[in-house]
Amino acid sequence: MGKEWCNIEPGGPALGGNSMLVMTSTGQYLMTVCRTAIPCPADLTGDGQVNIDEFFAVLGLWGAGPDPCPPYCTGDLTKACSINIDDIFAILSQWRPCE
Repeated sequence: MGKEWCNIEPGGPALGGNSMLVMTSTGQYLMTVCRTAIPCPADLTGDGQVNIDEFFAVLGLWGAGPDPCPPYCTGDLTKACSINIDDIFAILSQWRPCE
């Protein structure tokens, strides 16, 4: 369902999972970590589409996020550490079946 993406990180020869070691022209090692991308970040229910279910999920989570702000908070699509009107706009802008 999702496309694969690779994130290049400094690394050494120890590899695991979907990792691949790359040596640069300067002899530095870089480790690439490949994962399946999330096709629709606003698909909070995981049903392959952004629709009324996500809209109601955001409404149900409305308000300030925990303090301190975690790296990921369900419903906080704008990463503002609160679920607010901007998250509703994010849902509306991604309203569609995921590809």
